[in-house]
Formats: sequence, structure tokens, C-alpha cells
Amino acid sequence: MQRTILIPVNDSEQSRQALTVAATTFDDAEIIILYVLKPYNVKSVTELAVWDDELMKNREQEAKQVLEGYQQIAIEYGLDVRAEFTHGSPTRAIGKARDKFDVDHIVLGYSGKTTLTRVLLHYVTKSMTRQPPVSVTLV
Repeated sequence: MQRTILIPVNDSEQSRQALTVAATTFDDAEIIILYVLKPYNVKSVTELAVWDDELMKNREQEAKQVLEGYQQIAIEYGLDVRAEFTHGSPTRAIGKARDKFDVDHIVLGYSGKTTLTRVLLHYVTKSMTRQPPVSVTLV
């Protein structure tokens, strides 16, 4: 049975390294790259920006470009990956993707410096206590 590997990504070197590790370690698996566009932090943007559809479209376009870059890296390794894009909380989105795609393993680029990596680690740890465990590789 083919394994399903989930790689949550952002535009970071650690995420690129996570894809490289997954490509070389799990080359026979289905690999899903997930980019989660987080909602606005209202404290960090102006009120006008919250309601600006153009700003959100620009953020979505940037996210899709990041995913295209990851797909190009995967092609270099001879892999055909599925790129998924969603909005919302990274924690919830990863949980939904894990369930939706019946994920067996998560590969996570980790620097310890960003909120995203701390949130993802929190999700992975928390999920293992509530559901059957999913193995995790930190890169």
C-alpha cells in the first residue's frame, strides 16, 4: 500500500529542505505539499487592508507561486506531487488535510524561529494524543 506524506510549507529554506528529505526518503509515496494562507492578524494591518480584496488576491497569488516553486523542486527529483492551497489556521488546516488525504507521515521543516513551526509542532503533538499516531520527521 502506498504511503501518503504531507509536507506543510511556507516560503522558507526549512520547508525546501523538508521537501528534499521527503523526495529522497519517500520517493515511492504520494507526496502532498500544503500551503496554508493564514488569516490576517488584525493588530498588524490597517482596517482598510482587512477589507481590501486586492491585498488578499496578491497574498493568494504569492502563495500559489510558492507552491509552483515546490512543484519545480519535486520535478527535479522525478516526483509528481499534489499541491494543496487553503485558507485558515495552519493547525486546523493540517488536521483537515491529514484526515482528508489519510496521511501516514508528516515531514516538517523546523527552525524553531517562526510561529508556523511552533504551531505545527503543537498540532502534531496534540493530535498524537487524540488520534492514532502519525509519524513525523523534523528537518
